[in-house]
Amino acid sequence: MGEPVIVEAVRTPIGKRGGHLSGVIAPKLLATVQQEVLKRAGVKPEEVDQLVGGCVTQAGQQASNVTRNAWLSMGEDYSPAATTIDCQCGSGAQANTFAQGLIATGGAQIAIGCGVEQMSQVPLGTAARGGGGYYKDAERGLGMIPLMVNSARPAHCRTSRDYSRTA
Repeated sequence: MGEPVIVEAVRTPIGKRGGHLSGVIAPKLLATVQQEVLKRAGVKPEEVDQLVGGCVTQAGQQASNVTRNAWLSMGEDYSPAATTIDCQCGSGAQANTFAQGLIATGGAQIAIGCGVEQMSQVPLGTAARGGGGYYKDAERGLGMIPLMVNSARPAHCRTSRDYSRTA
């Protein structure tokens, strides 16, 4: 069993729709972060046991395990196991928690937790609009708390009751 230690943290700047990063496809954007964390930490690609990435909208260029596709786009000969998870507004944080758990339980010695969301090219909700199901019903969508409001909830210790009062 290992003791998880964060040796490096890298992120892209937060962008805006149609902004400077809007032309970069999601796998390349995430690959840039993966490469930089390896460089800063002094870790060789073949030393990585597991990649865990978060991505809410797993559709289009973000589908089919964007975490693995990002790694493969780097052109490395070695490819560790990779998983992409959807944890709605907390996917990147959850990915890091899962990576930590893999190390703590002996499932990996070196793991990278990461995440990506390229909303200029894959708008939030793209996966839900593609088929039937819960969010296809217009009434259900009306009750959804907007992404940026919901992501601020943990930072400001707000509850759903607080949001209901302001709605």
